[in-house]
Amino acid sequence: MRGKSYARRAPRERAKNSWSEGQRRYFTRFGKAAAFWRPSTPEVIKAIFELVAENMTGYNLFLKTNLPAFSADGSHIDFVWTRFVHECIKYTENQKYFG
Repeated sequence: MRGKSYARRAPRERAKNSWSEGQRRYFTRFGKAAAFWRPSTPEVIKAIFELVAENMTGYNLFLKTNLPAFSADGSHIDFVWTRFVHECIKYTENQKYFG
């Protein structure tokens, strides 16, 4: 990724019912957050996250930034915690700039 090579081994086979309840809740939460990125995010916001992401994709940065806004099972979104602009973008009264 981004010019770096990584090695990993294949994960072991798991039975479908081997995941814990907490893991299943987290998978559901993550899926809801990922679904939030797709249709509801304008292209300009996607472009901002792609621009400021370092060592990850804009999609991954968006999820990392917005996952705390989702309840443990992903059924509720606290819009106070959602972020559509990354913290490295600062605003002044008349202009926007990257800091």
